[in-house]
Amino acid sequence: MGVSLLFLINIFCLFATSYNNYFQQFVVLFLFQFLLTIISRYIYSAYLNRLKMTGKIFFNVLFVGRIQLIIPMLNELNNQFSKQGNRFIGYVPIDEVLAANSHSNLACIGNMNNLPKIVDENSIDDVIILLNENDQDIYKKVLHLLSVSNVNVKINVES
Repeated sequence: MGVSLLFLINIFCLFATSYNNYFQQFVVLFLFQFLLTIISRYIYSAYLNRLKMTGKIFFNVLFVGRIQLIIPMLNELNNQFSKQGNRFIGYVPIDEVLAANSHSNLACIGNMNNLPKIVDENSIDDVIILLNENDQDIYKKVLHLLSVSNVNVKINVES
């Protein structure tokens, strides 16, 4: 759009003397705008990536589901080569009995009935739901509870 506007301004100001000049000006303006855009986006992306890698920018993540599925997923996410900018706040179990017996470095921060309150109090950005394939009614309940919050929901189904 910008190249076309600059090209039309050039035509009306009569800087081009022949049709070859029109084409050359269009190509030069296009390359100038393309390079300027690509370089500025690269610099901005590299800056944001550096902030994410140093931990200055992060996303608060909450796990919801069965602790037997949460612990392997947490280990997998922590062992990734590149950091994704995730800060794991804790988990909300669906099995209260198993949650008390879990030996995880992730804190249990409540139960499913308080999910919207937990999301608001901890400024949660992402919720990862880890349940079995046969937990359809629990999926519906969790999604219904999260529908009032402005969070990204990621679902991982285990069979």
